[in-house]
Amino acid sequence: MSTIVFNVVFVFCLLLPGWAVSQNAPRKMKYMASAGASFYSGNVDKLDLKSTAGILRQDSVVAFDLNGKFVYSRSDGEENNKGLETVGKLDFFQYNTWSPFVAVECKANRYKGYNYILSALAGGKYRIYHKEGVSDYSVSLAFMFDRAKYTPVSTELSSRNYRLSFRPKAVQKLGSVLTLKDIFYYQPSVLGFDDYVLMNLLTAECRLSSYLFMCVGYEYEYRSEIPSDDYRHHDTSLDVSLKFVY
Repeated sequence: MSTIVFNVVFVFCLLLPGWAVSQNAPRKMKYMASAGASFYSGNVDKLDLKSTAGILRQDSVVAFDLNGKFVYSRSDGEENNKGLETVGKLDFFQYNTWSPFVAVECKANRYKGYNYILSALAGGKYRIYHKEGVSDYSVSLAFMFDRAKYTPVSTELSSRNYRLSFRPKAVQKLGSVLTLKDIFYYQPSVLGFDDYVLMNLLTAECRLSSYLFMCVGYEYEYRSEIPSDDYRHHDTSLDVSLKFVY
């Protein structure tokens, strides 16, 4: 029950500023929240919860994006996954062919081997092709500084790291209701390229109404260096959720 309450409060806090915006004012802001859940009983006793929320401001000079994700799983009465991810990003002159950005990310999931990983990024984006409301293709390169606290008491991994982040992104609308989005990350450490992170986020989003969408998402993450042999190098997830966008 405490997890469900946390979910509700988390979404409420991110969406609260939007309720104060006048309906008649020009809208550069967008507010998003999604929720998905799976419940199993009988031979398999399992609970999976996932929720996301975000605020996005589109602007030709300075745009910002603030979003968060919370996941929780329990099987046979025992918790086996609990993770929180938040990202804050500022884009400058985002509609130009070249545009700089800065961002802060925080991840926390002891089941993946870290109590937290806090990252600061600064870099630039190159827009390859853009057609408003239809297509958006871009690549970006950023410099990252990571500060981490790993879950195992003893680990050879450093609490500080410096990485490069290369990110191609493709957004394509198919027809009037379906949009595909694919984001790929390659993040090698500048201290040794054998230490790297790979991530791929693939999403299919189907518009059900003006504000409601059904989303199918696939996520893959691979870390070449892990805190101990008790953890796996890769994580995958496939989920279906409903998303509300205002």
